[in-house]
Amino acid sequence: MGNVIKLPLSDSGISQQIRGTVAVGDIAGNPGALIVTGGLTSASAAVPTSSTTNITLNFPSIPNPIVSIVVESLGTDILDNDITIPIVRNLTNTSMEIFIEETGPVGQNITLHIVITAQ
Repeated sequence: MGNVIKLPLSDSGISQQIRGTVAVGDIAGNPGALIVTGGLTSASAAVPTSSTTNITLNFPSIPNPIVSIVVESLGTDILDNDITIPIVRNLTNTSMEIFIEETGPVGQNITLHIVITAQ
């Protein structure tokens, strides 16, 4: 299997961790700058097709990052669940891409909760 990394349930004592949110809204519906909170620096969305969003997320430098993403529905759950699992690509110490595809032509309203922790 691989190495199992156990993280504490609280962030006390974790000096190398960044937390924040990215307001995505509708998949494939909001190109351009996105609102970020917490320790995240910036995010920008590209819409390469009518059903996909590519988010470039920037954050302060953190060595060997491991990423956790939780999707929060801000709209109607039956519409907001029409997405694939967010895929992280091109992960570096200061940035990553997050790819999300919608599975149906509906309007979503989602926010991503992101935790980036040094391994």
